[in-house]
Amino acid sequence: MTVNGIDIVEQLRGRMKFFHVGDPVRMDMQKACEVIEGSGLTAESVRDWLEEQGVKLTPRQRKTLFLED
Repeated sequence: MTVNGIDIVEQLRGRMKFFHVGDPVRMDMQKACEVIEGSGLTAESVRDWLEEQGVKLTPRQRKTLFLED
């Protein structure tokens, strides 16, 4: 299973709608989307970057980003 940046951005944008504009979590998600869209990142590097930024991933997202088969 491969995960590309577009899939990750789509997932983050889907979660962003549950947060009010100006909410720090939403702003962090927006920053993550901008970084992911602006570069050719791998799933592993995206996962590592999100964790460094303190973004909490769901168990399903962690499993997907760890590329477990």
